[in-house]
Amino acid sequence: MAKNILFVCKHNAFRSKFAESIFKRLNTKAGYKVKSAGIISSSVLNPFQQKIGKSLGFKINGYPMPLKLTDLFWADFIIVVANDVPPVLFDSMKKRGKKVIVWKIPDARSNNEVTVKKILSLIEDKIKILIKSLK
Repeated sequence: MAKNILFVCKHNAFRSKFAESIFKRLNTKAGYKVKSAGIISSSVLNPFQQKIGKSLGFKINGYPMPLKLTDLFWADFIIVVANDVPPVLFDSMKKRGKKVIVWKIPDARSNNEVTVKKILSLIEDKIKILIKSLK
């Protein structure tokens, strides 16, 4: 049976986008579908962050996607990849049997290469743990 994973952050311009990309690259377990979204609509990806991610082997495409109710109903797992998204927003989804996981990863508020790499490494570590936990 397919399992659907939704990564959520504030704008879907960095953390959740890269979580989706990293999961797709590292996961070898069959039956998992993944996508990402942001609770606040945004229109652009940061080219600097994209460049750093690409240098580490993680590429993101497309535009930031706003979170839709259909995404929440689609997801079996909702993973909040952000420290600036209130987990309470997903309480009603828990009541519907959705598994909500909160990672509290900070956003890269500047074009500092060390900071961006540190955040991407943290996301990668969390993804590896998540993959190991999947059945």
